[in-house]
Amino acid sequence: MLGNKGYYAVAFKGSHIRQIWKGTLLSIPVRSLSKVANMPESIAEIASDLGKTTLWQNKKSIFICTLMASGAFQYGLDQGLVNGFMAMPGFLELYGVPDPQVAGGYNLSSTVQQLISSLMILGALISSLCAGFFGNYLSRRWCLFVSSIVCIVATFIMIFSTSTGVLYFARILLGLAKYDSLSLSD
Repeated sequence: MLGNKGYYAVAFKGSHIRQIWKGTLLSIPVRSLSKVANMPESIAEIASDLGKTTLWQNKKSIFICTLMASGAFQYGLDQGLVNGFMAMPGFLELYGVPDPQVAGGYNLSSTVQQLISSLMILGALISSLCAGFFGNYLSRRWCLFVSSIVCIVATFIMIFSTSTGVLYFARILLGLAKYDSLSLSD
């Protein structure tokens, strides 16, 4: 008998001891024999210990999970906002071409509209193919950190850009950043 609460060693097998603990056959490494005497008496004791945590005690975990879950909403929000921006007079004056037939006097060609909307998806495709490799190489934590920084940088590039080429580059960069973080957070 190894402890005083019903822990019986049944047989040695290599570096493990087979034992019966409350009717369940367990295999414990010999180096952890000191832990056998500290085993809880029942599953109810374990469950009551787990019930001691509240939502407030886990606020950091809840915040992180909520933040990571919001990554999926960024795609729809971005598409909705960008499509709205493409109709704004200031955006049309900066990136559009003069068109006297339109009420505002400027218009975007369909190619420019399609590229602005779809280049983020191209970045997402590239990111989803590379996310596993970079996740293993750098670790998930560092990849999420780097993708967050790249997302911020891409957003600032889009804010301060004045040419469509720079805007295209920022959209690809944003797709890389958003979908890398989305792939690694799941």
